[in-house]
Amino acid sequence: MAPRIYQARIVDGFLAFYGIKVADIAFFKGFPRQLARFEEILHRIPAPAFPEHVMRALICDMGESLVKIYVEEVTGRSFSEDIAVLLSAAAEAYGIEHCPSYSAAAVDKRIGRFKKQHSKTYWRIQLLVRKFRSAKPDMPLNRFIDQMTLALLQLELTQNPLSDGISFAGFEKCIQNR
Repeated sequence: MAPRIYQARIVDGFLAFYGIKVADIAFFKGFPRQLARFEEILHRIPAPAFPEHVMRALICDMGESLVKIYVEEVTGRSFSEDIAVLLSAAAEAYGIEHCPSYSAAAVDKRIGRFKKQHSKTYWRIQLLVRKFRSAKPDMPLNRFIDQMTLALLQLELTQNPLSDGISFAGFEKCIQNR
């Protein structure tokens, strides 16, 4: 329990003294409860534990796949050499020090492995790129990705987990409900 003076929490007076709005103070009052609820939700989601190097490789492969899929969707062709140059430039621009090899053969090998091992995730990325290209031109990318990822997650949770795949029609229906 927070220390109080005349029915008011000391911290409220302190925050008000520094010009913090009442709405923000109310948010901070409820924050511990929201954080606990969020933690509870996260504990319910089954997440496999991966070693750090496996997780790093998975994230790298997802990003590389996204670039390849986007280039293929926009141009209708795969430009392995150009994709390798784009990925190398991106890694350098973002200061990524643990860069894998960015030869065209190495990139194609990693993307092929990712597509084979994580076909559902690769398929999701493909759908997200296709929907982004057909979305409203003024929609920010981060908002679009958040909306579509939630729609895909909702769709997967409502599908039969034993089925082989998710129909595109089901995805479309889920998107229209957003």
